[in-house]
Amino acid sequence: MKGVIPDLDATNVLIALKTCLAIVLSLAIAFQLDWKPSFGVILIIVLQTPLLGATYKKGLLYIAGTLSGAIVGLTMVALFAHDRVAFIVAMALWTGFGIYRLQLSRYPYAWLIFTVTLMLVGFFSVQDPSSAFGIAVMRSSTICVAVVIAFLVHGVLWPIGAGKIFERQLHGFLDGCRGLLALTSRALAGDEPDPDAVRKAETAQINAIAALHGTLDAAAADTERFGRFHAGYEQLLEQLYELLLAIVAVREDLQITRDGQAGKSPDTAPAIIRSNLEMVESELEELMSDLARPRDGTAGPREADAGIDESTEIDTPFAAMLAGSIRDVARQVSKLRATLSHVEDPEQAPAPLPAPPRTPFRVTSVQFRKAAGSSLVVMLLGWFYIETQWPMGLELSIVFASIAIALGALLPLMLVGRQLLASTIIGAAIAAPLYFVIMPGISQYEQLIPWLCVVLIPLLYLIASATPQTKIQYLFSAIFVIALLSLDEEGQSYSFSSFFNTWMGLAGGFAGALAVFGLFSSMVPEREFWKQLRSFFAGCGQSMRDLGKNPPGTPAGAAIVKAGQKQWASQFKQLQMWSSAIDYKRLPRDDRQKIQALIESIKHVALRLNCAEHVQRKPVTTTFKTLRETFHQLYNACADSFSLIANSLAELKPIPDLPDTEHLIREIESKGDTILQSPACDNVSHAEVAHALSVRAHFQSLGDAIQDCRDRANALDWKGLNRNYF
Repeated sequence: MKGVIPDLDATNVLIALKTCLAIVLSLAIAFQLDWKPSFGVILIIVLQTPLLGATYKKGLLYIAGTLSGAIVGLTMVALFAHDRVAFIVAMALWTGFGIYRLQLSRYPYAWLIFTVTLMLVGFFSVQDPSSAFGIAVMRSSTICVAVVIAFLVHGVLWPIGAGKIFERQLHGFLDGCRGLLALTSRALAGDEPDPDAVRKAETAQINAIAALHGTLDAAAADTERFGRFHAGYEQLLEQLYELLLAIVAVREDLQITRDGQAGKSPDTAPAIIRSNLEMVESELEELMSDLARPRDGTAGPREADAGIDESTEIDTPFAAMLAGSIRDVARQVSKLRATLSHVEDPEQAPAPLPAPPRTPFRVTSVQFRKAAGSSLVVMLLGWFYIETQWPMGLELSIVFASIAIALGALLPLMLVGRQLLASTIIGAAIAAPLYFVIMPGISQYEQLIPWLCVVLIPLLYLIASATPQTKIQYLFSAIFVIALLSLDEEGQSYSFSSFFNTWMGLAGGFAGALAVFGLFSSMVPEREFWKQLRSFFAGCGQSMRDLGKNPPGTPAGAAIVKAGQKQWASQFKQLQMWSSAIDYKRLPRDDRQKIQALIESIKHVALRLNCAEHVQRKPVTTTFKTLRETFHQLYNACADSFSLIANSLAELKPIPDLPDTEHLIREIESKGDTILQSPACDNVSHAEVAHALSVRAHFQSLGDAIQDCRDRANALDWKGLNRNYF
């Protein structure tokens, strides 16, 4: 098949076929038991994920949200069925509560399903309160059976376990680290690699570590050992990132060493360094082979074949600095091997990660405003629905409005509004031929199953292979196909009015929510991208100032570093998300490339800042006052550079020249050379100066990365980009 359609992905085809099989089984059971089949079919479509662990997690959350929503909805009908005003107000308040919790909970998907089920049970039975119990039981039982079917099909037939994916990604990350180290070895041997190749390799590693965290969360659901030792593997991933920082530090030190070693014993030191680097490469290969060994502590870490040579004196501070960075890589590799050997040892497992702190309730918070807006939408639509006594089919607008509301709480509706509205057109275009041409010619719904497979398999494939935004489009297209066919009805009239009313319910729910939120929302992609960009640079400057008071080697400093890394990971996602939503048609042709280049530069400046923080865990505390003061000036200059970029972006002005870090770099080098050449320079002074020069090298790389961000930001016309919004 792949030979006929070259771009066809075999894994996504397999996922689509398994989902289609689960749909067939769900329909067969529902038709036999006279249940509402659409509930189960929609659930199975929603549970389609690329990883088994994600399917398990979503399925359990779906059950929890369904059962709790059904209970609350049934209670509201029992209490307020005969008082329309009280019923609408109660449903609106519960919706607001669900949306508020959705934004703060670690399980937002469960709260989304809770809100949808609440609307379904409550408003579907408002015309006949006695049917509420039957709807709640039917919904709950169908969902539970469909979840079991989805688990069995995806878990038994060629399961795609997240645990295996994690192991492959782990091996790939270590292989990428080895590749970066190999590029450094080439440079040390005089074969300077292409800077673009190095930059791409670093970018790949940054993306790989983020992917590892996501896959580990899914693996905890489908692989018992990853769930049991989740905290240990999180610790392992933190050490992998430390290894990446150490390797980047070697690369930066090498560049400084080559710049500053001219005429200073070029023969002996590089030979020792090359030998040590080869040993580290060998140990990294051994670490990759350790992935296949037991991790429960029974095997124990392997001993390194040879230690790093620390006995030979290195007569230049530059070479000593590079040798120290290589030793740091060796220590990180050794630490990783030890951690890997007992990461699944129950006796040495770290304590589970603490739950994130609770966000205090504030009426002025964004979460409360979204919840209040959701209550308003439900109150307006509920009143309109009950007072006008909408015909059958239009009641779906309440349910789909609640879906749009929940999505809007998770991400801005403007990012997916176009896809949601397009799905109503695509779904209707697919469902209409089935409804008006195929279904009148069949005597039983079971005869429709082959036709459903024909139309759903392409949609399921697109759901599996699409980008996040278009995935939503095809997901709801498939849902609308099922909803428009009215499979839950006992009889079928095939009337245009029935089809149109159902479609109006689907489209009206989305359109109503989008319209109401659009009136109260001022979000536009250009503005949000600009805000995230400004926030990133301001946060970097503040982080450096905080670390100036609390060095990274202290507990307070380590907490600042960890919080910064988590915040930057979130900002990277936000920048990528908002940049993808910008309307580039009204911008100069190359602005898309410029914005993507700026995002890549931001990732690299974050890596360089983390690297500088990594080597600064041993602070610069030289006894030579002039050298220490100049280093502090360099540190403050980098922090001021971040703030200057943030302030210039806030004013939509070109970023002026940044503080002159090059002058401070040369001053530190000069003072360091003077101290080293002094007859009074002993071994302790030599070590202090060498460390100061090493830290200076990483701040030089950080300064270069900041300058690169400044240049790329200035390549964009911010006033022109946001002319209509600021």
